[in-house]
Amino acid sequence: MNLTEHLQLIQSSPSARELEKRFQETLRLYRWRTQGRIIRAVQRRGAELVAASPAGFYVPQLGRRRRMWLCGEEYSVGYGQNSTGERYSWEYAKQWALSTMRKHKVPPATAKHIMDWWGHYPHRALQYAERWYKRRKGAA
Repeated sequence: MNLTEHLQLIQSSPSARELEKRFQETLRLYRWRTQGRIIRAVQRRGAELVAASPAGFYVPQLGRRRRMWLCGEEYSVGYGQNSTGERYSWEYAKQWALSTMRKHKVPPATAKHIMDWWGHYPHRALQYAERWYKRRKGAA
């Protein structure tokens, strides 16, 4: 299989778990510059899966002009004047997201895992959200 076929498989992944499996298989085969294309394809598909999943409600999504949406609420991530201000802006956004998830009864450990992955690999954050969402729905 060539890279184009691998990228098509990634784009056709039906679930976050399947996407992770295909991502790991493809990542082992290719190195360096090619990995960037693979990672971008995985991030795009992960964002699509988050948008399509009911558990995606619990995964932060970043829009234009640094608007963050989570659990139906919106937060505007500030622009730092320097690197320190930038770090503080994202730390405040993380604290807002964790408190928002707490309001929606997401367990702290799950919320932490979601926040660890949402920005780089949204499909991994979705896996944690889906696992919790299924347990929550099963208990209700």
